[in-house]
Amino acid sequence: METKDKKSFIILISILGLIVIGAGVYFVLKNNTKDEPAIITKDSTGATKENVLDPDALLKLSLVNSLKLNKELFTDIDFLKLTDISVSVVSESKGRKNPFAPI
Repeated sequence: METKDKKSFIILISILGLIVIGAGVYFVLKNNTKDEPAIITKDSTGATKENVLDPDALLKLSLVNSLKLNKELFTDIDFLKLTDISVSVVSESKGRKNPFAPI
């Protein structure tokens, strides 16, 4: 090969390599941002659009709203016999700024 042909060949391979690398980076970044909306907007209720349009979130919300709590539980004798066993936390002085620093 002549030097002119060698230079043309190297330039062609370099350009093709850059195209392949660019395409690879594009597809990797495209897949990473697929789940994240580009712009988050709010409607008049203050809810974000992805919450308003997400059918899974609406289904879960409807399931929570359909739960019925039996209020008789709180007036039951066994519930009223329960005692508080909470422990008070004693206030202590702050530690060092960096606990991993050598003493």
